[in-house]
Amino acid sequence: MIHRFRSRLIAVVGALMLLVVATACGGPSGGGGNGPSKDGPAKEGGTLDWLVVGEPPTLNPKGYTGALVPQYSALYDSLVQVDPKSGDPIFRQAESVTPNENKSVWTIKLREGLKFSDGTAFNAEAIKAWWDHEKVPANASPVISTLTSFKSYTVEDALTLQVDVGYPRAALYNDLAFTSLGMIPSPAVVESSGDAFGSSVETFAAAGPFVLKEWVQGDHMTLVANKDYWDEGRPYLDGITFKLSADASTNADAVVSGAADMAYQPFPDPAEQRVTDAGGQHIFLPDVQQVIVSFNVAKAPFDDVRVRRALVLATDPKDISDKAQSGLATPVTTLFPEGSSLYDPAVVQKTNDLEQAQELIDEYLQDTGKDSITGSVLSPDNQAADQVSALTQNWNRLDNVDISIDKKTVAAYVSARGAKDFDMVISNSADPGTFVEEWLNKWSTGGAANTQNYSDPELDKLLEAGRGYADQDERKKALNEIGARLMEEAAFVGLTYAQKSVVASNEVRVDAMINPSVPDPAQISIG
Repeated sequence: MIHRFRSRLIAVVGALMLLVVATACGGPSGGGGNGPSKDGPAKEGGTLDWLVVGEPPTLNPKGYTGALVPQYSALYDSLVQVDPKSGDPIFRQAESVTPNENKSVWTIKLREGLKFSDGTAFNAEAIKAWWDHEKVPANASPVISTLTSFKSYTVEDALTLQVDVGYPRAALYNDLAFTSLGMIPSPAVVESSGDAFGSSVETFAAAGPFVLKEWVQGDHMTLVANKDYWDEGRPYLDGITFKLSADASTNADAVVSGAADMAYQPFPDPAEQRVTDAGGQHIFLPDVQQVIVSFNVAKAPFDDVRVRRALVLATDPKDISDKAQSGLATPVTTLFPEGSSLYDPAVVQKTNDLEQAQELIDEYLQDTGKDSITGSVLSPDNQAADQVSALTQNWNRLDNVDISIDKKTVAAYVSARGAKDFDMVISNSADPGTFVEEWLNKWSTGGAANTQNYSDPELDKLLEAGRGYADQDERKKALNEIGARLMEEAAFVGLTYAQKSVVASNEVRVDAMINPSVPDPAQISIG
């Protein structure tokens, strides 16, 4: 809905690059980088109603997942962003992040005058305090293994933190952009709130473009513009209301009817075409992630590679796309999609072989004396569940296999996944961001994000060898070697390549993207 807005225009600065947008003039397409989604200058003021499919169980960054990027980005911002097209760093709360020659020591320099929404100073001590908090095992941080791997991090002056990693870590930009290392809350509020930090308006303060005004859990979250935001003239909007609504098709129809201004789409949906047919926008960038199902190898029978390989072989990714996304999602064939700078046609996922799959199942059952293969796939109660439903139909074609779906609310799904309480789980693959480090967290033995309990000494060697690569060709080679090993050991099954997006009214203007599917809340305008 379009609300009151001030008429003062803000000039758009910088060269304009093509953002992937479909309007009434054409259908969805791919390509391009950050840049305005529509012509003309951005307008200041107004509020935006944004439908989202998930709600954070807490605003503590340990609950951060891909489906919650809009809320976290609006409230926290980040020290750094990474341009989703070029991979280049975009400095945000950090004025600069500078490595030494071999990228083992980094210097983070903050902008002057940063403040948290509780009025306290956002300085180098605040970063150190948060990282110290994240290193405490009881706080269950997803970045604890990253922090404990660092040799040291020290405050040099009020605005400068020096990080001695102790080994080449080319991915530090990604750490500061996509993990809780770069989402810094007020130390005063973290300390005073204790375990309740991030659970309410009163127990939260950060330094993003918006400030939390109201949170009715299970319904909506109301944000207002942060008058002390570091980027003068932004955010353009006076406020955002995030409304929880899990059905992507219904959400798209709400944009068409004017009941909402924008809606997050976690999967391709025919409803997106209804938005563009009505004159609205479908906004996204190409994505290298897959929608995958990972096996919890701490639980039998998924600790046996024969069972995992059998289920991968019994998977028909095209059938899953046809049933769950009306054929709009691209089925996984190779590790990275064709057209990606990381694409290698030799790294292929072997699927659609029921005969070989059945042989492996029969062999396992005979060797173990078991009667059947049973288990469930943990899924949030959104369109991911449609893919899981189609997947279990694929698998249950096998004799003596009975796999079900364990469908939960997004908050309960996040909690169960974090607690490793699942047999199998659907998610997006860890985004390498063209850096090996992101996969090291996900797949290395004891990795912070390794909720599937995976352990493979050969894989660990590949991950460790590739973690410091800064050269793009070296990273491509390392990532595909790692992916080939994961596929050989059937660590996961890829279903479709991720294509998350937003649909929006034609009154909405998006100047930049946080990632391939989420607009930068500070750079959205309306009217």
